[in-house]
Amino acid sequence: MYLLVTATRSFDPTTKGLFAVGIAVLGAMIASLTVFGSQLAVDLETDRFIAYRSMAVCPSADFAGRVVAGLVVAALALTFGLGVGILDGAPVGVTDVLPVAVSLAAFLGLSIVFMAVAVPIVVAANNEQYAQFVLSLVAVFGFMLTGYNGMLSSVAVLNESMVGLLPNVLATRTIAVQLVTTETITSVGFGAERGRLVPLAVYSVGAAVLGVLLTRWQLYDRGVQR
Repeated sequence: MYLLVTATRSFDPTTKGLFAVGIAVLGAMIASLTVFGSQLAVDLETDRFIAYRSMAVCPSADFAGRVVAGLVVAALALTFGLGVGILDGAPVGVTDVLPVAVSLAAFLGLSIVFMAVAVPIVVAANNEQYAQFVLSLVAVFGFMLTGYNGMLSSVAVLNESMVGLLPNVLATRTIAVQLVTTETITSVGFGAERGRLVPLAVYSVGAAVLGVLLTRWQLYDRGVQR
């Protein structure tokens, strides 16, 4: 998708870097939702939660294990997306340890939020194919409605005051400020903003708690609803 966008017209280096980060994060969003959701949907369709309950599997351990598996694939998707941008000449790179740590924290927060979102969608769909379709739409609509994850606010459907509060935008802007290496990155509208990790951390902690509770209520305590 990055190559498709950049092939249509020429962009200044900063914008090219922002596109690379925005689309790479989209890949991580899709991976977080679909990998986590696919595992959940298969277990739901095959009634494996009946067996899990009989084995006294802890819902929090179940949720955590699925999150770890999803994080691995999402990290690969993010790395691959950034790699494509770099190979195409996008000014994305690592200059120190701190930017890596901050970007990693933003990625973790984003992924946990989206995996928690997947739980009620999968339960409502009760079908792997339907769930995969809806989960992919969630990621794509989140990307488009916020103007490429907040990288290009001028094309966002939602108001900037709302866009800047959404977890996918908070994470993407945090990563972009840390990894885009042009000097003009600070002159971008959101370049001088600080403190994005704080609300993102609140989102991720809340999402983790909600994800565990939903796993317990909708999959363990109530069983499979058909």
